[in-house]
Amino acid sequence: AIVDTDAPPARGALLHTRGTIEHFVGDATRAHRTLEEAAELLAVEDPRQACLSLTEAVGSALFVGEVERAVSLGQRALAIADAERLDQRLFASVPRGASLLLAGRPEEGLPFLMRAVDAIRGDVLEDDPRNLTWAALAGWWVGDGELMVRKATGAVEWAREHAAPALLPWAGMLLGLGLIMTGRWREARAALVEGVAVGRLTSQE
Repeated sequence: AIVDTDAPPARGALLHTRGTIEHFVGDATRAHRTLEEAAELLAVEDPRQACLSLTEAVGSALFVGEVERAVSLGQRALAIADAERLDQRLFASVPRGASLLLAGRPEEGLPFLMRAVDAIRGDVLEDDPRNLTWAALAGWWVGDGELMVRKATGAVEWAREHAAPALLPWAGMLLGLGLIMTGRWREARAALVEGVAVGRLTSQE
C-alpha cells in the first residue's frame, strides 16, 4: 500500500503505522527512520500524528543508543506541535525532555517533562486512549508513580474493553512500573505477567 501511495498525508499515515509496528516489535533502528519520514509527511496536515510519530521515533533512537539523534528528533517534535493543544504539547514535551535528560542536560530537559505532566493533570486528555500511555510515561520521567498508575490503568482498561491486545503489553508494563514505584508489588507482578503474556501473543517481545 505504501508503494502505491503518493499523497503525503496518506503515505505518512501508512508509514506511521509501519513504524509503530517496527517500534513495538523491537526493530528500533528501522523504526526511528520510518517514523521520522512519516512525521515529515504529516507535519503540515496532521501535526498531532507527526508529533506522535516523533515521540515513538525518539524512543526507538534512545533504545539503540542514538542519543543525539533523539535530541534532534525531540526538537523537531517541539517545532511541529501546537502548544495550545494539550495532546500535542504532551507528545512534543515527553520526547524533548527525555532525550535531553539522557544526553546529560537535565537542566534543559526537566522543564519539558514538567510541562508534559502539567498537560495531563486531571482527565482532560482521557477522551482518547492513545494519550494515556504517553501520559503514564510522563509520570515515569518525573517519578510520579501515582500518576503512572492512574493513566496506565485507564489504558489497560480501555484495551480490555475494546479487545485491543496490541496495546496491553506497553500499557501493562507502564502500569507495573507505576505499581512498583508505589510499593504495590503483587499488583505490579500481575500487570507485568499479563503484559508479557500478551506481548508474546502479539510478537512484542
